[in-house]
Amino acid sequence: MRHHVVIMMLSVTIVVRVSHFLGLTQRYKVSKFR
Repeated sequence: MRHHVVIMMLSVTIVVRVSHFLGLTQRYKVSKFR
């Protein structure tokens, strides 16, 4: 049970970090094109 919760938390944090990283790269590309 606890192990499953830990895996869920890890996956959530990974998704949040990946989305944040993608947002940063997109913003950098937009600023570069301008």
